[in-house]
Amino acid sequence: MQSEILFDVSFFDRIKKEYFELQESQLSLKELLSPEIASEIFYRKFAPHPQSKDLKKDIQSFGEEHNMSLPNFQEYINFSLLFYPRGSYDEVLCIAKNNFFDFYLNDTLGRDIFKFLSKEEQEKATMFINNISGLDETLSGIVNPDSLELLFIELLSEVKNNSPEDWFLQFLKAYCYHFEITHKNCQIDSKEQIPTIDDYLEYRCHMGAFYTVLHNIEYSRKQFLDWKFLKKIQIDEKLKRLYKLMSEFAVSTNDLFSFEKEVITYESSSNLVVIFILNNPGTTLRDSIIAISKIIKNQLAEIFSLLKSIRITVDSLPDSEIKSIIEDNLFEVNRVLQLSWVWQAQSSRYKNPTSIWVETRTCESSLNK
Repeated sequence: MQSEILFDVSFFDRIKKEYFELQESQLSLKELLSPEIASEIFYRKFAPHPQSKDLKKDIQSFGEEHNMSLPNFQEYINFSLLFYPRGSYDEVLCIAKNNFFDFYLNDTLGRDIFKFLSKEEQEKATMFINNISGLDETLSGIVNPDSLELLFIELLSEVKNNSPEDWFLQFLKAYCYHFEITHKNCQIDSKEQIPTIDDYLEYRCHMGAFYTVLHNIEYSRKQFLDWKFLKKIQIDEKLKRLYKLMSEFAVSTNDLFSFEKEVITYESSSNLVVIFILNNPGTTLRDSIIAISKIIKNQLAEIFSLLKSIRITVDSLPDSEIKSIIEDNLFEVNRVLQLSWVWQAQSSRYKNPTSIWVETRTCESSLNK
């Protein structure tokens, strides 16, 4: 954590003033992040799961049955069907239900919403989140669980029953920590220490649940990595670093896409644009955005380097089932990297008719067509 830096209400007034000035000229995320993002591989069309029609019906029924279908619930569904197109039906349905649950909580109790809840609602939400985030592998730690808690236990039980113990423990740890830190007031108080960029990114990776997105690659296809073997061929640390960087890329770009909603609309300080300015007092909004684009370029450069290095090692392995599993995993990891950009760029979740971003200044979403 950095030394204490103070800011007051005028901070957001300044940000908004600079934001409205940027609306006149607009910025392109694609151009800011080129050449990597501007390349064709980040803009090619992605086919959703081949059984999407049936999956959508089942997921929609799930949301309606549990009264969780908010106006933008189709975005919850599209996310899972795009990210796991080669997964088996039951596993993808399970992932989609968990994502639906997660998105629902984010839009009703999440960091942007929490501060607007009444004191009683905040206390109730805090107790609920403490209960579900405190579950261990037995999934039996909640006394007299309510209907939403029972649903969460039911969803996790299905994951547990269809995965190896060591994989489930890692998944559970990441998933529960995500709920613990996300659904509360994440605003930085004026007397608090401001997190460094690195600390904030690590925090956001867990908040954005991107580690669970990557874990679910294995679950969706019922092909689980043998980490002892990965260590033996000396790519385990490289793969962990790759997962970390991909998570950082996803949340860094997300903070740019969601900047208008989080910072301008909700005056949230939990956004990389704000964190950069607080770490560098006097920095303009435009300069902060440009600096963050450089951070993202560095993330991508190391990601591509790691992918190349890992593939060289894997290509040298004799043909076997374990080699095939690793190759499939790398293929899906690369696809998730690309989709983490494409989904945000095309999702109606971030569309705004007066957006400063060229990519989101429309009400249309090609993913929903």
